[in-house]
Amino acid sequence: MVKFRLRFLMSTQFNIRDRPMDMRFPEPVFLFPNLTKVWNQYAAEECQVDEGEFYRWVSQHVSVSSYKLQTRPVKIDRQVKVFGCVGWTRYLNNDPANVYVSWMDILLRFAEYVNVGGNRTAGCGVIKYRLLEIENNKGKNEEEMQKVSLMKED
Repeated sequence: MVKFRLRFLMSTQFNIRDRPMDMRFPEPVFLFPNLTKVWNQYAAEECQVDEGEFYRWVSQHVSVSSYKLQTRPVKIDRQVKVFGCVGWTRYLNNDPANVYVSWMDILLRFAEYVNVGGNRTAGCGVIKYRLLEIENNKGKNEEEMQKVSLMKED
């Protein structure tokens, strides 16, 4: 099991295609596709993430375990106000030996620089990422677990 926490320091919302309203709750299925798109936009071809496969993996193996969030408005300009969440969310990943665990860690570290969600270039979606715990499940690929263990913060 991999456990990590995100602190949402500035109002964060996710623009969802074909929905009239933004999503204000940081579900993994909204958080990670946004990050992979931004990453792939700038990464060399050999360093890109397969968005479809990564999305399927996240939707099956990453979930919110606890949270303390509040909705806060942010003025983007004089006439535009957007609402999003601030606070913290803890997540669980039940597939710690998968190669996508490394990608998840890389993308979340990247997110600390580029922000997440809608209006990120206007200062929304500022996060702080912290890896909390990695439990080694017996029978998992040991080499992959060693790679993941190197990512753990002290």
